[in-house]
Amino acid sequence: MKTLVEQSGITIDSIHAPFGSTTDISEPEDVLRKAAVVDVVRSIESCAYLGVRTLILHLNATRTDDISQRLKSVRASVTTLLSVARKHGIQLAAENLPGGNSLTILKYALEMFDDEHLGLCFDTGHDALDSDAIELIGTFGERLYAIHLHDNDGREDLHQLAFDGSYNFPNLAAQLNKGRVLCPITIEAEVHHSTRKTPEAFLASAKEGGMKFIEMLKG
Repeated sequence: MKTLVEQSGITIDSIHAPFGSTTDISEPEDVLRKAAVVDVVRSIESCAYLGVRTLILHLNATRTDDISQRLKSVRASVTTLLSVARKHGIQLAAENLPGGNSLTILKYALEMFDDEHLGLCFDTGHDALDSDAIELIGTFGERLYAIHLHDNDGREDLHQLAFDGSYNFPNLAAQLNKGRVLCPITIEAEVHHSTRKTPEAFLASAKEGGMKFIEMLKG
């Protein structure tokens, strides 16, 4: 992989750590939590090997019950992960997730660890499903390390192209412009829920939506 990246001349801004029910660093069961942490540590090491600066991180999976124990688990997990991230000079960008206590967990971690190696990945599609997340930009804007750009209908996480759904991109741009925040933007859309079915049409529309959003940003 490293050779392919070097030969292509492509710069990878970020990679995504594994996530899901079997890789949940907020898992209350300590054996399972530690196994999830090991998986994320491998991803941090992969970032260092590939020359990637940022690792996108989910602080929890779909279940967010037993919030007090999950906060303790996140604290223990992030403590370990930050020690590895500092060693390798990697930024961890915790992503806003919709539903349950996900936003509480994210705010807790960002407030608990005031560390340059832990910041925010702001996901527009997830914000469309849980609009309180946009407040994080005002609070943690200086630690905004990545943006995932996609859209949906406000009900399902469809990963549509930007401006194909109902998300309020002008409002996001206004929030970003208040702090003049600049960070890498990843178009995280899928062909599955798009009317553009050929690679050429899909990529052309992806670029068009991305540029439309960038033009809303100052400087």
